[in-house]
Amino acid sequence: MNTLGKLSVGVVGTRNHAARLIALLGDSQKVSSLIAFHPEAVSANSEICVTSNINELTECDAIVIASPTTTHFPYIKKFRNYSGYLFVEKPAVSSLKEEVAILEMPNHFKSRLYVNYNFLFSDIYSELKTLVQSSRLGKPVYLSIESCHGLAFKSSYKDSWRSSSSYGVGEVVSVHFLNMVSQLFDIDDFDILKVSGFNNSGIGDAFDTVLVSSDGNLDLGFSVLCSYATPYNFNIKLIGTNAILHYDGVRLCINEPRDTFDSEGRFASPPTVYEKIIHHGEAWRKSLSVSINYFLDKVLNREDFSESHLRRALMAMRPFY
Repeated sequence: MNTLGKLSVGVVGTRNHAARLIALLGDSQKVSSLIAFHPEAVSANSEICVTSNINELTECDAIVIASPTTTHFPYIKKFRNYSGYLFVEKPAVSSLKEEVAILEMPNHFKSRLYVNYNFLFSDIYSELKTLVQSSRLGKPVYLSIESCHGLAFKSSYKDSWRSSSSYGVGEVVSVHFLNMVSQLFDIDDFDILKVSGFNNSGIGDAFDTVLVSSDGNLDLGFSVLCSYATPYNFNIKLIGTNAILHYDGVRLCINEPRDTFDSEGRFASPPTVYEKIIHHGEAWRKSLSVSINYFLDKVLNREDFSESHLRRALMAMRPFY
């Protein structure tokens, strides 16, 4: 357990995203020892100790769950008597029954349970939050998000869990942005959203394309399109009554003022008055590192996570139940 201000950390999972987290934890000065669990004791990293005995992880100060999404809740349930901290990659649940089960767990357990939505730690989210909280944007009118690429056409996709998961790209990518919207605009009810799913690649059984949109009951119009079946496309556009923010995966711009006119007195597109270069891939990698550090600091300081964080983290999956 915790010695000399450093932490022992166990990880459920060894491949793909788990391997990224293991690399970050291995590089952290806050971590003294690292062990990973895999049922077959298989590792993508020969430098880390891997066990097939999951109970060995309960000797650690913290456990990171980074296995396929449908296994997250079963592992949370398995560790319900664990006295340390749990870091769970999103989503934590796959059904309303699982969501309710977590919310009914003891407060001392929930206060040490952290669901990771690392986009909230990105420079992109920081820019959006700053604009929304200022008077510069005016009243938010519409938010559109597109996060797409061609993963479904890679040879590895067909035999992966992503091609057969219940909610497809929705539970892997869309939830990031739904959680972001709930945090950004203080929304606590996602039961009213509309969801449309498609299998455009014809590969596997899961939806490789998901569109989530508001239905008019919210004070904000928004749509989130995520796909594994298109050329790469990342766009965020936030329109307010005073200004427009647009981010294309590299260039983030703010255009204002609203009252911009051409030579004949007709409304014209506002000029770009602010620009910042943020490469999406770099921002994502950085946010993952920052989110891990945020969690480790909480563990080191023995601080609780708020129940409001947990409720919103779970709520992001509700449109798919």
